[in-house]
Amino acid sequence: VVFYSLVLYGVSIVFFEDKFTVKDLIECFFPFINDRYWFFTAYILMYLASPFLNKIINNTTNKERIILIVGVLVFSYLTRRFSVDAILGLRNGYSFLWFVCLYLIAGILRASQFQYKKRYVLLVYLACIVLIWGNFYYTPEMWGYQVFANTADYASPFVLIASVAIFLLFKELKFESTKINKGIRLISSTTFGIYLLQ
Repeated sequence: VVFYSLVLYGVSIVFFEDKFTVKDLIECFFPFINDRYWFFTAYILMYLASPFLNKIINNTTNKERIILIVGVLVFSYLTRRFSVDAILGLRNGYSFLWFVCLYLIAGILRASQFQYKKRYVLLVYLACIVLIWGNFYYTPEMWGYQVFANTADYASPFVLIASVAIFLLFKELKFESTKINKGIRLISSTTFGIYLLQ
């Protein structure tokens, strides 16, 4: 991240005539403390918190895990509905706190080893996509307010459920061809760099 930060800063000075300042140079060396790359900042904080999050995941019963997942879903619904986003700084899912929620859900799914049928998971995914897209064209009003205000945010319950569903659909997918596996590894290894360049 520091490498990309410095290279892109150099490119902006040479080709886009940005002014060089010592402050900007120092920020390039510490991109995670100035939120230059929100994903990396949230990820590094989540990574540092992961040993404590693992204790929560590993020392809970299945009932407590279900309560935790339902709690995250309710929490994601409330982010816009009752200004929870403004209070907690969830930033529509662009934050360390939301990464913690995602980490807990992924850890719970891994630890629980629950059985599921892929066709039902696919139906859940498609239903969420229809609801997300439908909200762009029709916003349901009920009792004088919009029911789902954050349908397309990262922290939306529909986006969260769709993300979990697509993860479960691809989780056990295996390709026999080594060329396909090598291609997937090559493409996936470039995604973080592409994000930083953007």
